[in-house]
Amino acid sequence: MVITENFDEGFNSPFATVESIPRKVLPMFFLIDTSGSMAGEKIGSLNTAMEEVLLELRDMSSIDADIKVAVLEFSSGCKWQTASLVSVDSYGAWETLKAGGVTDMGAACLELDKKLSRNGGFMTSASGSYAPIIFIMSDGVPVDDFNKGLAQLQKNNWFKAAMKIALAIGEDADEEVLTKFTGNRELVATVNTKEQLTKMIKTLSITSAQIGSKSRGIGAGGEKADPGKLSPEQGSEILKGVIKGEGGNSNQPETPETPAPDSEPQPIIYPDPVSGSDFPGFDDEPEPPKPADPDDPFGNW
Repeated sequence: MVITENFDEGFNSPFATVESIPRKVLPMFFLIDTSGSMAGEKIGSLNTAMEEVLLELRDMSSIDADIKVAVLEFSSGCKWQTASLVSVDSYGAWETLKAGGVTDMGAACLELDKKLSRNGGFMTSASGSYAPIIFIMSDGVPVDDFNKGLAQLQKNNWFKAAMKIALAIGEDADEEVLTKFTGNRELVATVNTKEQLTKMIKTLSITSAQIGSKSRGIGAGGEKADPGKLSPEQGSEILKGVIKGEGGNSNQPETPETPAPDSEPQPIIYPDPVSGSDFPGFDDEPEPPKPADPDDPFGNW
């Protein structure tokens, strides 16, 4: 888009014509299980959360990215709620999802693979894109050939570069297949109440968008760009911390503590996805030991 302003009639200013720089697209894919087991409070809470997520994404004016959303629901088969990636600024009213059928998660993987493409798919931005964010939510076990569908999807370069997170809804959710999808158990959040479900959808959606807009872009030709920004691995590490902080992987067995090495390792500093600054507390110097009090009988313990 070219914006032309006449600053002064008859004066040819070098600033008279301003060409706006297109923002990189931040693609967000939501894969939502709408099988029969999602009926009732689960699908109701999910619909409410997604309505609020779209509004909050629209209000994130501080993000230097054009956030675009695509929604794929899967049950007995799968279908897109959006015909393409749709900018949150022009996304209409959320279409209420209804539950019914079985869990064809393998079919959802194959359908996503088709659309993660520039040839007949959704990845057609001429200005380049940030790595996609893929958010899958399910409460059950796949009834089709999930492993075959995932194997095909894992060959897709967009999927390889994507930041992937999963939401296991309820005790019957198959956390093993969701871990296969994300590639890491710590990127699977588990919720067991409608309040947790609503909160986690909003928290992970907004946080991943913030991280994604500070991550490395992928150029129009497919090349990786912005080497100074967050890598996919760094973005995933931040999301792991968010999930753990929200209690979303409370079902994961505790990792036993290992003895401290002789020398303290240097802490890893991850940039703040919003401000770009370091997370507070990660690099704080330990407090020096207090001098022993000669009048304190326990001072040498």
